[in-house]
This record gives sequence, structure tokens and C-alpha cells, in this order.
Amino acid sequence: MFLILFISTQGCVHITRVVSDAEVAQQNKARLAQLSMGMSKSECLRVMGTQTREARTAYYEYGNQWEFPLYDLEIKNPYKGETMNGKDGKSYEIVYYYTTIKKLDGIVTDDELTPLVFESDRLLGWGEQFLKRLIGEEGLHQVSLSPVQTAQ
Repeated sequence: MFLILFISTQGCVHITRVVSDAEVAQQNKARLAQLSMGMSKSECLRVMGTQTREARTAYYEYGNQWEFPLYDLEIKNPYKGETMNGKDGKSYEIVYYYTTIKKLDGIVTDDELTPLVFESDRLLGWGEQFLKRLIGEEGLHQVSLSPVQTAQ
């Protein structure tokens, strides 16, 4: 955990907590266990969180000492969203959360994200395998990338 102090010319001190990317991924992965199919999108967002976190990626080699390389990144919760349509005209909303670190490079890639799939504002399921199965069964195709509406 890092604490960064900013001292302004006004004499105020602002404390910002910078977390590791591993901490964000671990928290998001743990929150997946609290989801259940049929939950509303707003319930899922409340469980998973909607905050943006300032994170630093690094690895531990000796105790608690940070080793290089270090990368600063902003991790949005949810990280991204998209809409897909099935061949039968059904529309699905997919929101992605950062849950896995594949490479310590300061870049968040699709294989580090877990999709949550909604139909008619209800959670159908989550996970890469679930989404792949749905794409195969429903013939989904991407309609748009969109910012995720997090208002509850």
C-alpha cells in the first residue's frame, strides 16, 4: 500500500491511497462470489463497485519491498462495457471487471477482465467461458462499445 501526500500552496494536505493492481484484481475476484444469476444490474454494480482506483503495478521478490518495473495505471470499475445482439434480436449488455493479472506491464488487456452478462437488466452469468458459450449458442456479435452507466 502507498500513501502519497500532496501539499498545496494553501497549506492543506491531501492524502491519496495508491493500491497495487493485484489488490484491485483480488477484491474484484472475491466480489464475484457474492453475485447470483438473476440479480439486477444495479445490484451487481453495488456488489462489484463502481469506483475508479489509482493503482501501481509491480511485483514482490523480497518481503514487502517493491521491485521494478513499476507502472501507474487507472483502473475503472467496471473497466469497460459493450452491447451485443444475438441472431434472434436479443440484446445483451456486458460489463467487464479487472480480476486477473497476466503480465506485469501496466496495461490492462481483455484476458485480464471478467465479463458480467446482462439481458433485460438481469444477470445471466459471468466469466469468459460463459460469454464464449453464449456467443456460440446465440451467435452474438458486437454492436457497440459503451461507457457503463453506473448510476444507481
